[in-house]
Amino acid sequence: MNSSSRPDIVLLIADDLNLSVMEKSSCPHLRALAARGLSYRQAYNYGGETGAVCQSSRLQMLYGQPWDRLGQAGEPFPVRLQQAGYRTFATGKWHSGTGLFHRCFQDWDQIFFGGMMSRKSTISRPSPHKSHQLQDNYPGGLFSQCLSDYLSSRRPDDPPTLAYLGFTEPHDPLRMVDGYQDRNRPSLPDNFLPDHPFRFGYRKHRDEKLMSRPLNKEKLLKRLGKYMSMVSYLDSCVGDIIGSLVRPTVVIFTTDNGICLGSHGLLGKQNLYQESIHVPLSITGFNLTSNLLANSQSKTDTLVYLHDLYAAILDLGGVANPGPDYLLQMGPEPSPVRDHLTFRFRNDIRARLQDGKKVITYLKIGKRQVFSLSHNHNEYDEVSEVPSEI
Repeated sequence: MNSSSRPDIVLLIADDLNLSVMEKSSCPHLRALAARGLSYRQAYNYGGETGAVCQSSRLQMLYGQPWDRLGQAGEPFPVRLQQAGYRTFATGKWHSGTGLFHRCFQDWDQIFFGGMMSRKSTISRPSPHKSHQLQDNYPGGLFSQCLSDYLSSRRPDDPPTLAYLGFTEPHDPLRMVDGYQDRNRPSLPDNFLPDHPFRFGYRKHRDEKLMSRPLNKEKLLKRLGKYMSMVSYLDSCVGDIIGSLVRPTVVIFTTDNGICLGSHGLLGKQNLYQESIHVPLSITGFNLTSNLLANSQSKTDTLVYLHDLYAAILDLGGVANPGPDYLLQMGPEPSPVRDHLTFRFRNDIRARLQDGKKVITYLKIGKRQVFSLSHNHNEYDEVSEVPSEI
């Protein structure tokens, strides 16, 4: 693929976005994005090495490997694209260290080098602007405007661009966003429980300390209302970015991981339930003059990981990719189709998904759960026996 035919690539990553809540929220731009492009209905985060699951997830996407095999990884995809002539830019949340950041991105502005943002958070800017304290409760607008301005400054004859935006929404601290208060009516998840039915060490994690047990339904509904407000605001920010696109561009939207928000009696993401690992993922082309995404406007139930984005992004940029491209199937040979996925949270929990059946194993307490997702997608009722094929 010659440089003139290579598209800009825009990667938008939400923070702690629960797929089920997103589908209940007012998200016209995200729905349109998925409907226009390739939508992956069985996309998953492999898991996390620590309670900061978002950090592991983002590293996995950067290197194209699960967290327990990052030592075998090569260069992160922004570096590979730079070597192939792309100009790289970033704004928003970066949770993977300053050294790696400056290797990955040549241009940048308005960066949050941290995990959880607050009104006292420091936003970094390149010299001579340097750093400043966040003045806005809703940084998504700041970051999306920064990205839109950068993309608008690119001339038709400039090299292709890789642009990264790490949103901080809808990660807590949760807040009602001005102008988005009344767009959604929150409801408890179908698999709500006042507490998890057994202990597996979850209460030591920060997310689970945000509310006492048993979970109070009224307080949880207030949290969900704020969360849905932030999701709708995130959707509006994505719409602003889409509206600013002029050059041939491929937009990738996803999240680092999900979060439970009362499902199974849990609040956080330090587990392997669907709410924590099942994520939205779409790849959509704009202003393309070639059939780069010939199979666009389709939905697929192919089993994929978030870290499969590594190979897909390299293929979009015309960069040699040594591994299979499970997402776009753009290689010279069709990539194999997975018949199962495995997951891992720390060294404590493992899971396997195959043929609509899912087994979660809690290694430290010797407990196992078995679910039939084809009959019970919210993992509310367990199956009595482990299927022999798993």
